[in-house]
Amino acid sequence: MQTIERRHLLSPGARIGGEWIAGETRFAVRDPSNGAVIAEVADLGADAARNAVDAAARALPTWRRSPANERSRLIEAWAGALLEAREDLARLLTWEQGKPLRQARDELSQGAASLRWFAEENRRAQGHTLPVNNAGVRNLTIKQPVGVVTAITPWNFPAAAVLVKCGAAMAAGCTVVLKPSEFTPLIALAVARLAAEVGIPAGVLNVVTCSSAGAVGEVLTTEPRVQMVSFTGSTQVGKAIMGKAAGGVKKVALELGGNAPFIVFEDADLAQAADAAIGARFYNSGQICIGANRFFVQDSIYERFVSELAARVARLRLGSGFEPDTDVGPLINEQAVAKVASLVDEARSQGARAVVGGQRAARGGLFYEPTVLRDVTPAMALYRTEIFGPVAPVYRFSSEDEVIARANETDAGLSAYVYTSQVGRLWRMSEELEAGMVGANTTSICAPEVPFGGIKHSGLGREGGPGCLDEYLEVKSICFGL
Repeated sequence: MQTIERRHLLSPGARIGGEWIAGETRFAVRDPSNGAVIAEVADLGADAARNAVDAAARALPTWRRSPANERSRLIEAWAGALLEAREDLARLLTWEQGKPLRQARDELSQGAASLRWFAEENRRAQGHTLPVNNAGVRNLTIKQPVGVVTAITPWNFPAAAVLVKCGAAMAAGCTVVLKPSEFTPLIALAVARLAAEVGIPAGVLNVVTCSSAGAVGEVLTTEPRVQMVSFTGSTQVGKAIMGKAAGGVKKVALELGGNAPFIVFEDADLAQAADAAIGARFYNSGQICIGANRFFVQDSIYERFVSELAARVARLRLGSGFEPDTDVGPLINEQAVAKVASLVDEARSQGARAVVGGQRAARGGLFYEPTVLRDVTPAMALYRTEIFGPVAPVYRFSSEDEVIARANETDAGLSAYVYTSQVGRLWRMSEELEAGMVGANTTSICAPEVPFGGIKHSGLGREGGPGCLDEYLEVKSICFGL
């Protein structure tokens, strides 16, 4: 705690209807770099979740009728408060999630930029006056908030996910019940405290913390007064949530898993592609849904690319997120480390070779060595599995048609990346790759102004972009008889 000046940001209680709830039982939040307990947080259940829905439902009529410019003013003030407290928030984020401190700072800055984008788009959430086709009727549309929204957020980007979901919903006039990950609840509680401090009314943003999602998740996906569920996480859980929400015909927004291809053609700038591959795979220790999961490299440059990538990966520094030179931090828990180790071990047993890394780090704990695997094949489990760790498997391909087919042979469709010097090929690949987002000679695909989301089993809906509030708004048609 000596590193955090704003000590009040470390909130051990949940937030329901403007009150901080201590809870009768609590669960520990741990530092993944060393296993130490950071804090104990309220471990709530179904009754608390229903109370949070009550609070959101009570706050909804006033909030949804509030002027758009007033909601935008409050969202912008929230963004300002986040930036003012960014250093403390970043330290809290690194403490409970493990990512390098500079990445935590970037996440908070990006989250604040998203809030400001939502505030501006809220001022442009316009309906339309429609053409006259009946002399006795005039038609128009207006946009209105969906209502009470539940947001279920992940641990890998626990600040950004909260701000993107809650910020857009609140700007649109919805009220929110948030359930953050049990691994990273502290940053969610901290940003909720800042929302209250800038004047966002009680009940507009409620936070329910729990160590197990079962009972709370059941309420948040089935309660009749909840009109929408927004979830980011695994495809398996997303499908279950979609099934639960279907019983109440609730609107659903899902940002689910990925299996992104990273394609390097022989005419690409090899150094540029290798540099980009580092961020695309090893940022946040590889725990990123849009991260490159399968590196496809054309035969003629395969050896050179593997050498270039391995040299860069060998220079990555493994350590605590608070160590100044850290590039790759710990994974989130033992289950995550065991999964990565199993995938690598299985691949090596089938003929893959580790050029760099390939095992748990010598420092122990939740650290896994940054790894490059060569001679991997589609028969290996890591070809079909979202690795979610610091491992880059490099596959060969010969032709454009072949790599398109292989890149698309997955149920996932979140992101894809392609590197080539041919503009025509960039266009063809961008159109043919089955993904919601394509980076063409870039991996910079995340920005408030860019729609974020996937196709196929990677989800439904979009976050960010010009239509960032559309998920949280309903279009109402009004027909006036003259």
